[in-house]
Amino acid sequence: MKRFYLFIIPIIGLIIFSVFYVQHLDVVEQKEKDKKAAEAKVAAEEAEKKAEAQRKAQEDAARRQKERDIEDAKKAAEKEQKHKDAVAAVEGQIKEHRDEYNKYLTQTKDNEAKLNQLRAEREALRRENYDLTKQVALAQIERRNAELEIQRFAAMVTSKAEQSLMPKVAATPAK
Repeated sequence: MKRFYLFIIPIIGLIIFSVFYVQHLDVVEQKEKDKKAAEAKVAAEEAEKKAEAQRKAQEDAARRQKERDIEDAKKAAEKEQKHKDAVAAVEGQIKEHRDEYNKYLTQTKDNEAKLNQLRAEREALRRENYDLTKQVALAQIERRNAELEIQRFAAMVTSKAEQSLMPKVAATPAK
């Protein structure tokens, strides 16, 4: 019987241990479930916070992107307007310069026509002056020739008169 006690005490101890173990196992499982549930709840809260943060970040990024797009559109519109204004200003200056060019071109053509007319008038006056100078020179030559002819004729008459038989008349004094 001694041996019987050797087997019974450990078996009773094992049964008591098993009862406590099973009861404790339920408590441990419950604690583990509670811990896992708490961890899952914390993870869910963290995931929810993370999702909320991502949603807010996406909204903020979308809002900032919209603001940037609006700002870029404003800058592009301002740049386009400045470009249009600059083009309009340049076109205005081109038009002014063309008008000025046409005015000066017309003025130049008028001046060239006047210059040609004045040159023609000058040439006509020069030709007339030349003709008149030529006539004056010819008239002087004819006058000189006439004077020489008169002198020659007078000299010839005088020489014939001296040679002729006519009486010589004394010169009468002038009173």
